[in-house]
Amino acid sequence: MNLPPPRACLISVGGAPEPVLHSLRHHRPSVVAYFCSAGSREKAESIQAQLDFAPAADFLEIGAHEELGPCYAALRSWLPAWLDKHGLAPESVIVDYTGGTKTMSAALVLAATEQFSRFSYVGGSRREKDGTGIVVGGAERLLGDQPNPWRELAVRELDQAATLWAEQQYAAVAMLLRKAKRRVPLDQRPSFECIVDLSSALADRLALQLPAAGEKLAKLAAKLRTRSTTTVAPAAAPTAYDSLLAFCEHAASRFATAQSQNGPASDSNAQLRELLDNALLTARLGRYDDASARLYRALELFGQNELARLTAGAFRLGQLKADALPSALAECSLFAGADGLARARRGVALEDVYRVLAHLGHPSGLRAVADFDSPNALKSGWRQATQRRNQSILAHGLQPVGQEGFSVLATLVGAYTGQDTARIALEAPAFDHAWFTPLQSP
Repeated sequence: MNLPPPRACLISVGGAPEPVLHSLRHHRPSVVAYFCSAGSREKAESIQAQLDFAPAADFLEIGAHEELGPCYAALRSWLPAWLDKHGLAPESVIVDYTGGTKTMSAALVLAATEQFSRFSYVGGSRREKDGTGIVVGGAERLLGDQPNPWRELAVRELDQAATLWAEQQYAAVAMLLRKAKRRVPLDQRPSFECIVDLSSALADRLALQLPAAGEKLAKLAAKLRTRSTTTVAPAAAPTAYDSLLAFCEHAASRFATAQSQNGPASDSNAQLRELLDNALLTARLGRYDDASARLYRALELFGQNELARLTAGAFRLGQLKADALPSALAECSLFAGADGLARARRGVALEDVYRVLAHLGHPSGLRAVADFDSPNALKSGWRQATQRRNQSILAHGLQPVGQEGFSVLATLVGAYTGQDTARIALEAPAFDHAWFTPLQSP
């Protein structure tokens, strides 16, 4: 990559001036910051005086030049003001870490990797002390414009992405990786694009946007099937991508079969299970009111889907869609009277759905009615579990549901639907750094 000449140089100074002079004469910056100790300050000023051009010079002198912490802290504190003073963009600065004590060089690299992307080092073909000392004057060799490995590999971004991923902040992960993708080498970018797509799909899932999530995962699965890891990728990468492909295929299939606009999906169990998983994922975020609303809807949806099944589709989402009541409901007290048919067409609410199921002999309906009509109905399991949700700000009151209220409702919903509400059936894959190995088309 052809980069423009650096406008500024941040350089450490030690005992030998030649490497520093060699680097500065090569780069010819208009601004120089000398990172030096009290013992090397005079050398830094001498180097500045020997230059055949006149860059603006600043000197950061560190007293504890053999202590990593103070060196690092001094640089980190001083650099923002230096950049601001000269109006420097980080990308216009090259960092040369050749001189100074080993501690100073280490501190300079540590501090510089946080904001700079260009580094240089002066080595040499001949050194003093049988090849172990400083470079012999005239034998200098500049290794210039080396990329920042933390930026090239997106080290910090991937660590931050892993933290956000564990907190299910998938939209934030997608945003972070989109920015990081622009800085990594070209052969790594397809890997970043894949995980951006995955993050976006998982964010859609949490937002109950299942069609969008399913479409993105289906496209990602197709992309993964047509790509392969490069020959230089770590051995763990194929396994990581195989597992990712399996998740995308499974999740895309579930979301597709769970979708419906007006009644039971093609797989009503997948429809219910995804809603329950979503409730548990939402609770994991600490959003218990939202999670309880999903559980409540799951309890209602299960009843509605069972009613649709038992009436051969005459009812959908609790509403009568047929011209007349099914004969099995002709004697149902809920639809007695002149307005019975109109009531069925308007739709029946949660508890009435279960009353209709009880009339049809459904076990969950019979169980619910026994709770509704018992002498201690107000203290029944159904009432105790649903009351907390009904008093929440997302229902009819202002009281938060809380973790305990969610747990009680989850137990009730599990008992009525026959589903395991203590675990998530389809977990998102754990964040894997092996995903970010380069990919190429076969």
